[in-house]
Order: sequence, then C-alpha cells, then structure tokens
Amino acid sequence: MKSRIFLFLAIVSVAGMLAMSGCHPFDEETPRGRTGTLNGHEWVDFGLPSGTCWATCNVGANSREEYGDYFAWGETTTKGTYTWENLMYYDDDGRVFTKYNGFDNKSVLEARDDAATANWGVGWRMPTIDEINELILYTSYTEKIVNGVKGSLITGGLDGINSIFLPYAGYRDRDRDSDDCFVGIRGFYWSSSNDTLPWRASDAFYFATDLGTSSTYDRYKGYSVRPVCKPLN
Repeated sequence: MKSRIFLFLAIVSVAGMLAMSGCHPFDEETPRGRTGTLNGHEWVDFGLPSGTCWATCNVGANSREEYGDYFAWGETTTKGTYTWENLMYYDDDGRVFTKYNGFDNKSVLEARDDAATANWGVGWRMPTIDEINELILYTSYTEKIVNGVKGSLITGGLDGINSIFLPYAGYRDRDRDSDDCFVGIRGFYWSSSNDTLPWRASDAFYFATDLGTSSTYDRYKGYSVRPVCKPLN
C-alpha cells in the first residue's frame, strides 16, 4: 500500500514540475499529427522550431507524386525554354542581375516574384534556405516510389508520422543535351533566398538516392517549387 502511495505522489510531483516548466505531456489539447489546408492546398506540420509547415505537393501539381511546373528563380510563370537570355531581372548584354544583385539589399524574393505566392495566394511562399536546412536537419528521408514515380519521402512531426513526398522531377535547361535533366533521378527545389555573392546564383536544395542537401545553382534553370506557410502562428 505504501509503495502505491509513493508512486502516486511521485507521478503528481513530476506532473507538477512539468506543468511549471511549461511542458504538458498529458494534455489532451497537445496537437499531434497536424495537417490542414490554406487556399485549398494542404500543409503538413513537422513540429519544426520555426513553425514552418510544408505543402504536400509542388506548385502546378494536383497530387504529391506529380512533378508540377518548373520555374526560373524570381519568375512566377513557366516558359518553353530556360536560358540566361530570357531570365527576368538579368541583363544578358551586361552579364549582370538587375534585381536581387547583392547591392539592393534584397536577400529574399519579394511576394510578386515568389512563384508560390503568385500561384497559391497570400500565406504561401517559397521556403528560405534556412527553412530548407531546418527541414533536412529535423526530419528523415528515404527513397520511395509512389504510383510509379521515384522521389524522397520526408518523415517527421510531433508523432513521427507526418510526411511529404518530393518527386524527382529533375529540372529544365535548354543548354544541356536535353531540356529535361535528371528526371526520375533527382529533385531540385528553389528557395526564396538569394546567394550572398552578386555574381553567383541563388540557393536551392535537391534530393537524390542517398543525399539531401542545399547548394547554389544558376537562376535561369527551371526547378520545382514546394511552398511553405505558417498557419499556426
């Protein structure tokens, strides 16, 4: 009997300390496995420190395995070819960027140049490079085939059950042997962040069989866009 009383008092004591510290592990209101929609598009909450929630499909796609549309960095519509010559905010004659050039203090895309905001509406946007690195750090990924499409399944969340699928859509580049590069092999996704050096490109991330990483790429290439939002803030 004494042991039961001691156990009860110990549980009450621990629960009290957790409550004082702001932790509520027994609270039925604690959100678990949260998902929702914004402007008709679904998001998933991984419980990331920044509160960023990730969309379940690419811009231009109707399901998680569809490739969707391809965008050059800083552009909000698709096009037939992707080259330096037809890139917005680039002067091909002078070989200089006319915006987001390292001298105008614009380190992140404005809403009007953000493919996620322009196509999905206010509240959605392209992720920053910090948010991309956060996703890579706090989740796990594994290669998976969904309805015949190869990609990376990103898993995490408050219960470790939430997931999104990033198809290996490759990218568009007219200057390569084929307009479609690495389709089915890698997935390339733009961030909204501009590289800190004006003569270099912009930041993106890609997933392959055994690699998820962020890097810097030429802005003119057509990459996928996976939007993010913060509906819970």
